[in-house]
Amino acid sequence: MSQSHFTGKMPLRRRDFLALSSAAAGAALLPGFSAADGLVREHGLSVGYLEGSDRLDDVFQLPWRDQPEEERDSQWVVPAHSLIAGDSSMAFRLIKIKLHGIFPAMPPRKLATLSSACLTVYFHAPWLGIPEPLPFYAWGARFGSQPTSGSPVSFVVPTREDGSLGMAFDIMPQPNRDAIPRRAQADFTVDSWSGRPKLQRGIYLLGFEGNTFARERTIPGDFARAGSPPWELCSVAMSVDHLEEGDI
Repeated sequence: MSQSHFTGKMPLRRRDFLALSSAAAGAALLPGFSAADGLVREHGLSVGYLEGSDRLDDVFQLPWRDQPEEERDSQWVVPAHSLIAGDSSMAFRLIKIKLHGIFPAMPPRKLATLSSACLTVYFHAPWLGIPEPLPFYAWGARFGSQPTSGSPVSFVVPTREDGSLGMAFDIMPQPNRDAIPRRAQADFTVDSWSGRPKLQRGIYLLGFEGNTFARERTIPGDFARAGSPPWELCSVAMSVDHLEEGDI
């Protein structure tokens, strides 16, 4: 397929993609952020979607950070796989993603048994003669005695021709524990495929556990009722939007 068939608002120029793929290849060499060798427990990535976030003026600003106390219960997070369909205009296009870091905060007790977490996003570019997906290690955090939560990062990624976008969330236990490393995977889609998170403009939460967003939750309304942040909602906050001119 020729480059001219890429029909996003900002066409993916060859030099742009090569720059992105070079960054991905370099990131793959960073120590401690690759998937564990040997036994790995795999499950589906639990993805929540902030209801109505597609209507926000700026999805890259998390609304609950400045939300008035009396309005906080209105922030509903629904399972992303329960959405009827995604945004078909995001199929076979460049989209912009921002990873904000850990939500609601860096909870030391909740993550005390973990060594690190790494989110990988897969780049697909067969029209450039690259048959296999390129893993881009987009975000990572380390835990333990000297935790680092990872800085917010923004990047541009192409979706596939069918509108899909693959991600993997690797969670590594402390080396002195018997826990098995976990890999949670998701294949976003713009279509109405059952069981898959739907891709559209808005704000997502990627859960640390397999059932983090198995049901609807409110944020940060659950915080007020619990008296403290509900660590069972521990996740990575992610914003998704169309690519605008000048973003590359």
